[in-house]
Amino acid sequence: MTSKSEQAWAVAGQVALATRDPSIDGHLWYGVMTTGVYCRISCPSPAPKPDNTRFFSSPSAALAAGFRACKRCHPDQLVPMPPYLERAMGALAKGVSPTQTAARLGIAPATLSRAFKRWLGFSPKQLELFAKTDRFKARMLDGQGVMRAALDAGFNDDKALYRSASTYVGMTPGAYGGDRLLTFGLAAVPLGWLLVAMHRHGLVFAGLGGTPGEVMLDLLRRFPNARLAPMDEAAGDALQTLSGQLAGGPWQSIPVELAATAFRLRVWHALRDIAPGQTLNYAELAARLDSPTAARAIGSACAANPICLSIPCHRVLPKSGGLGGYYWRPWRKAFLLALESRSTQ
Repeated sequence: MTSKSEQAWAVAGQVALATRDPSIDGHLWYGVMTTGVYCRISCPSPAPKPDNTRFFSSPSAALAAGFRACKRCHPDQLVPMPPYLERAMGALAKGVSPTQTAARLGIAPATLSRAFKRWLGFSPKQLELFAKTDRFKARMLDGQGVMRAALDAGFNDDKALYRSASTYVGMTPGAYGGDRLLTFGLAAVPLGWLLVAMHRHGLVFAGLGGTPGEVMLDLLRRFPNARLAPMDEAAGDALQTLSGQLAGGPWQSIPVELAATAFRLRVWHALRDIAPGQTLNYAELAARLDSPTAARAIGSACAANPICLSIPCHRVLPKSGGLGGYYWRPWRKAFLLALESRSTQ
């Protein structure tokens, strides 16, 4: 860990350790000073006292500090992501079937499927269907009929088309008529995976997740009728800016493009006025909006926020104390607050 983020990771680790949150596994390990053992955060062993806990960014760092691996959770048994996954994703996106993709890579289809689910959070078949559905949407927007667009996209029958459209478009093929094109970028960051999506006038989505599949499905759930295009300069700039902020860099404002009720828009814009290193409780934010009885509605707006970081809902805390909820996991909220507090000191 860098000195700037070490304290932030320690705070996040304590939050995750309290609930044994497995989503932090692979990002952080903890050592017990009284036993000399280090573990995964999700280890079922009894949780140590905070004063007896040290956090590490890698198993090698724990070993260098004199800790030995836990025999219960085996924190040292980490397998790196297979390098062939990137090639497999490219082939599937171009219409190659999962079986053909596995054959090209010289591995068994079951091996490819297990690797996808472990490292990406979705199966090769899901990626194949998503790519077909995206091609179908593009052809529909070009004016093709439903069946012609389906055949050109790679669907062999209407049943497969309707199943895929219901999953990835959120409506029947004949009802599809959206024309929103989003460019997106995805990157590994200290907190997991960060995905951003841009429309014409600004950022419409920024999300964090443990796997690319998790955060991609979050985007698809929020924008079911959008078409997705590879990262352009605007999406790349946004991804670089937010990644830099997660690494402790300066906080920079990014243009956003929002669609919601009038009240939620007011809440989200008010969140952007909370400076890094500062926090408000829900009642204080309600008072700022001249809606003193709307604290609960403000909490709902924060939970529905589609853009992490640039709309900093993590800076709103319960009046009663503690962290409160956070859509992208409480330990990430703890990390962000600690990092911002440290950066502004």
